[in-house]
Amino acid sequence: MAIPTLYKWDDAGAPQLTRQAQSLLTILRKCLVEGYGSKAALGWSIAFDDAVNQRTVYRNASGKGEIRFAPASTPTGDNVAFAAASSFADIDTALAPGLFDLALTYWTYEYNRWSIIGTGDALYLLMWNSSLTVSNSASQTRQQTYFFGNLISPIADDPHPFVAIGRASPAPTNTTPPPAHTVGAVLSTRLASSFSSSQVQGSTYISGSISGAASRRPVNILTPIWIAADSATAKLYQPSNPLLVPAMPALLIELATPSTPPADKDGEPIIRGIVPGITALGFWLDCLHGSLIDVGGTPHIALQTTLGIGSALLISLGEWQS
Repeated sequence: MAIPTLYKWDDAGAPQLTRQAQSLLTILRKCLVEGYGSKAALGWSIAFDDAVNQRTVYRNASGKGEIRFAPASTPTGDNVAFAAASSFADIDTALAPGLFDLALTYWTYEYNRWSIIGTGDALYLLMWNSSLTVSNSASQTRQQTYFFGNLISPIADDPHPFVAIGRASPAPTNTTPPPAHTVGAVLSTRLASSFSSSQVQGSTYISGSISGAASRRPVNILTPIWIAADSATAKLYQPSNPLLVPAMPALLIELATPSTPPADKDGEPIIRGIVPGITALGFWLDCLHGSLIDVGGTPHIALQTTLGIGSALLISLGEWQS
């Protein structure tokens, strides 16, 4: 178990976000390894560092995952490229690679607000524009959310629990092998807004199998609870509602191409893991992206949807299972 730390743009001494890639790279370094103001860092470490080109590979505390962040074009240009992997041989070579994609600092709107909620092994990155309101959130260009970290695995000593979940669109244009991949869901946008009867909301990659083999495999993002209120006419704005209790984990990671239940041909369970720290509500809350909400005495951070009707997903600031 781990208690996450909340970092945000209005903390004393916090670095500020602009559309320039180097501003997000500074935020990540401060939160992961250096700290700022009175806040200590999350306890990740630097595996490889290219200061000249502002490229850094970070390793999480368990040593089960690494991720490289770098300017997508130039340090003063838009967007940050990330590459998730179980490990890197050097700053250019991912071993057991997972998702390669972009973290957007600009998409029609410049993101000038941010928060990071994380532990030594996993984190959520939220970015949004200060013009965001509940009603105008129907444009997903105003807010973004990403997850980087270890899944809660059903496998003891899982050798490849590290996963990245990125954005809905546009497709990345500057990735190197593994090939460019458009994730079908971003936590605060399509995932929160489309809760379909199939419950399959998007996809990403896991770095390898439980046997330890570095076999990059597609996985699905599942929502075991979907929100019945899928339109503005069904929303409930009742923060004091006694039903406001997260019922179960909101996100599961499922093998995209299993063979025969209950395990695939490699002996892996079809449900590869649970994304930590996030829960789903049974109705919508009238609240903004990144806002603080009390649920049963435990603070949570809201993830705003793109339906223009508030939030139905929350990130807990209480204990996360590891």
